[in-house]
Amino acid sequence: MAEISYYDADLSDAITKLNELMGKVAKAPPGVRPEMLAMAEVKLKEMIELKKGFQLALRQAPRDQVAAFREVCAPFNAVMGIEDSLQRADKLIRSFARRMATDRVILLFAFLVIVGIAGIVGYKSMHPNDTTFYVPDEVTPPDPTALYNTTVAAINSTLSS
Repeated sequence: MAEISYYDADLSDAITKLNELMGKVAKAPPGVRPEMLAMAEVKLKEMIELKKGFQLALRQAPRDQVAAFREVCAPFNAVMGIEDSLQRADKLIRSFARRMATDRVILLFAFLVIVGIAGIVGYKSMHPNDTTFYVPDEVTPPDPTALYNTTVAAINSTLSS
């Protein structure tokens, strides 16, 4: 009992010491483990005694003191709830930002593909005899002189018939 303070209301000190002991048990050689387990059992019994004592003290405390204690703890609990909400919101914002960054990268690559195709089609229309890029005839704009000659021939055939 000397190692664990009696005024540790939430038993955090006792739980920490018990966790340390359990960590030592996992690392202890096989011959030492029973001793460590016995120490852990003693600490666990101390924790149970402290918890019973704390509950008894709470039962014996006047109701107005208990109400005052709860009133004092209420803002702390509210602050802890807000902090948890902020941490959750921070995680959500980070995941949303990560997704947005991924979407932007995908959009950038799509934009580069479209600009590349438009550049090739534009280059092919400026240099129709160049065979550097394969561009289907359906995509290439028509030659202005061939378009003019086809239009004139269509008009002449319409007028002559």
